[in-house]
Amino acid sequence: KGAVACQLEAAAARAARLRRPLVLVLTYAEEVGCHGALHLVEEKAVTGDLSGAVCLVGEPTGLVPVTAHKGYGGVRIELRGESAHSSDPWAGADASLALGTLLRDLHELRESLREEAPLSTVHDPPCTTLNTGVVRAGTARNLVPPSASVELEFRPLPGADLSDTRTRLPSTPLRITGFSGCGTGSATTCAPSSTTTHPSLTHHRIFASPSNHSLD
Repeated sequence: KGAVACQLEAAAARAARLRRPLVLVLTYAEEVGCHGALHLVEEKAVTGDLSGAVCLVGEPTGLVPVTAHKGYGGVRIELRGESAHSSDPWAGADASLALGTLLRDLHELRESLREEAPLSTVHDPPCTTLNTGVVRAGTARNLVPPSASVELEFRPLPGADLSDTRTRLPSTPLRITGFSGCGTGSATTCAPSSTTTHPSLTHHRIFASPSNHSLD
């Protein structure tokens, strides 16, 4: 978190020479649901009016301006089966079997997103990404799993429509509905959009100048 220390030091050193208010915003839990950022959006009075403001994000970029970032979205898909004793697994509806099929199809979707990536982009990897980060199934070794779930994370490219990507998900769970007697459900956990800063803006030109890449 070196950027935080640098920001605080810079703010303190230049406080007397500011021509407009300077707001330092430190959020939390950005990797697991953007909880801090969402709280900030809900409590706008905390920062005051930021219209027309310039925003500098304290992420390590080697002092090279980054003018766009990917968005973020999360989805949890649940599969519901019917439990039975492991001595007779056919007596139940195995949710883990449906989960295996779902995971295979989701990873095929991830590869499709990679193949559909635009030819020119500043991002690496140059595509909307999908990750099956949390996978759960079953409650005990001697029981047919009555439920299963997977939590997905999307990071769409700037300009990409996350809702369009999400519409490609239902075909997989809907096909599984009824598979071994399993049902499905889903919920979106977080879906802030991606952003792009046009390189012609004045503050970008200033920071893009080679003379401004020093640590001074």
